[in-house]
Amino acid sequence: RSRARWHRRHPADSLERESESPKPELQDANETTPAEDALQAERIATVRAAIAGLPEDLRDAVILFEYEDKSHAEIAAIVKVTPKAVETRLYRARQQLRKSLARYLV
Repeated sequence: RSRARWHRRHPADSLERESESPKPELQDANETTPAEDALQAERIATVRAAIAGLPEDLRDAVILFEYEDKSHAEIAAIVKVTPKAVETRLYRARQQLRKSLARYLV
């Protein structure tokens, strides 16, 4: 009875139409569009260029820490400095990267 009453109040809406309407397909979370791929490639190239622009001592610290997953102690042994010096180099490198990539950071 309540269904009939609802249908009388909303004559333009059909209950069957709601159940039969096709549901929009969601894009797979792992699929990306060509525009997204191009944007990602541009970001990667920009970050690589910014890292390449760092002084050698700072660049080495960033690459070893961020890309090769080395600890401060491991990096210190590789570049023959103290772990505190590695920490300072990473801090300075991040400051310079933040400054050079500021227009991309929103």
